[in-house]
Amino acid sequence: NVHDTSAFHDFIGYQKNKNLNDTLNYYGIRVNDERDKSVYRSNPNFWATRPLTKKMIDWASSDVDKLFQLAEKQLERISGAKK
Repeated sequence: NVHDTSAFHDFIGYQKNKNLNDTLNYYGIRVNDERDKSVYRSNPNFWATRPLTKKMIDWASSDVDKLFQLAEKQLERISGAKK
């Protein structure tokens, strides 16, 4: 199964075009402290850098870890709405 957390959040109509930390915060999930949007000011192609740096791996892996919690919260919310 695939669960698109961003599409789910947009479809339900809570907040459009928000980043992952905004969405995590909305659901009461601790935000990803590894995220650092300031990197884009100095390097707009940050994610095109190869090989990936430790910072990039930490950021991405923390995002993935949070996605499981987020999907669970979203599915709980829709399950509760059906009852």
